[in-house]
Amino acid sequence: MAPREELSQTTRMSPKAMIETGPPGLQDEPPPMPAVVVSPSPSASRQRFISMVMLGAEVAWLLIQTVFMILDAVYHAIKPNDGKDLSGKLVLITGAGHGLGKETALQFARQGCRVACVDVNKVGNDETVREIIMEAEKAGVVANGKPLAKAYVCNVADRKKIQDLAVQVTKDMGEVDILVNNAGILTEHSFRDATPEEIDLTINVNLTSHFWTIQSFLPGMLKRNSGHIVAIASVGSFIGVANFSTYCATKYAVDGLMSSLHEEFRNKQKDIKLTTVHPYFINTRPDLIKGWHHRLPLITPDRVAAAVVRGVRRESISVTIPKFLFYLIAISRFFPQNVIDIWRDVFYTHITPPNKIAPAAPAQANGTASSNGIAQGTSSVANGATNGAANGAANGAANGVATEVKKDL
Repeated sequence: MAPREELSQTTRMSPKAMIETGPPGLQDEPPPMPAVVVSPSPSASRQRFISMVMLGAEVAWLLIQTVFMILDAVYHAIKPNDGKDLSGKLVLITGAGHGLGKETALQFARQGCRVACVDVNKVGNDETVREIIMEAEKAGVVANGKPLAKAYVCNVADRKKIQDLAVQVTKDMGEVDILVNNAGILTEHSFRDATPEEIDLTINVNLTSHFWTIQSFLPGMLKRNSGHIVAIASVGSFIGVANFSTYCATKYAVDGLMSSLHEEFRNKQKDIKLTTVHPYFINTRPDLIKGWHHRLPLITPDRVAAAVVRGVRRESISVTIPKFLFYLIAISRFFPQNVIDIWRDVFYTHITPPNKIAPAAPAQANGTASSNGIAQGTSSVANGATNGAANGAANGAANGVATEVKKDL
């Protein structure tokens, strides 16, 4: 009976009572709260205004500095200075036994530097030192108690050996002022044909060795608050090249390493200078570049070495050889990929892996030329001296050669 009585009471409520009190069961619900709008306090508004004014001032000063620096760069491009004097500096160059490394060692020595030549190839390394000493004797240069040049055989991919090298060089010649990470190998293969051994070897020599050398020689530079680190990268740091996947990957990584170090050093260690060199393909020996097809002419080791020395003297952060490639690649970033592709079809660089090239003569089919290419090719990053290291001069010599290089490095 109670529910029926409640229903009858509800139905007997007048419309006026329904409006005033609402339906039964809803009388106890609180009315909705009105939205509260909080106006900013005067202090908060003032702080926001001050922040905007400061940001505007910083942007204005940034634009002024940008214009000034651009004008300064244009002026020095038109009228470059000679840069700092390198006389008496100790330069350590990895991969000094052949090609670019050898030419760089000779040109630093001509600037009055003492040179520590490091390479896995003892014969080529000793020859580089011999030429440096002969040139010095002809010029009447006196050693003054420290050797003008000294050869060190070392596997740059081995961290422990690099640490031992740093101790020995310091004992023999003193603290290193300029470190040039030049050693490297160039492996030519399609991505599908790359073997784990080739990939490991290329990464260890072309990239990981930079970590070991910098870690070993940087503490001395920091202690003296003076030093210069040079990395030989490649134009392959900016653009990929078919059949160069491992090589290009290591050069992209070297560029990233140097860029990161620049950010670490530019505020706290301003006197530790960094230079990254990006050469186009280097013409070392005709037998080592026979699979290269290119529209732009190859460059010579002495031209790249001169750019390296000039970059160190001027404390350039980045050096590209030839220089116009830097601007061409930078401008290309503004275009769609299909536009970049058609330009690259015109200014092409095509690499045919050695195992895809038919042997020209029986002498190159027995692996002898390939082995010689390895022995000297590990001494240069971008000189293409290790075609044989990647795949051999013939299919039958490939695996044996790669094993030999890995063992002798």
